[in-house]
Amino acid sequence: MTLPLRFTIDGAPVGKERARRGKGGHFYTPQRTRDYQQKVAMAFLRTFRRKLDPPANSVSLKIWFASQRHCDGDNCLKLF
Repeated sequence: MTLPLRFTIDGAPVGKERARRGKGGHFYTPQRTRDYQQKVAMAFLRTFRRKLDPPANSVSLKIWFASQRHCDGDNCLKLF
């Protein structure tokens, strides 16, 4: 039986932004997206300090928005 893995990320949710084309035609991930990905990883590692075995086969995500203006849920899920 698999137990649910739960952890909380404080602050407003951030959707994954599109890759941008920089100088010389190289693509890069915007800083805001990289910062939030790091925040997700740190929240996970604070909660689960060991390697998980077996790997999860499903994901459930609950997102609470403080205002009516919010990001697309699909883009929020892409960060996980």
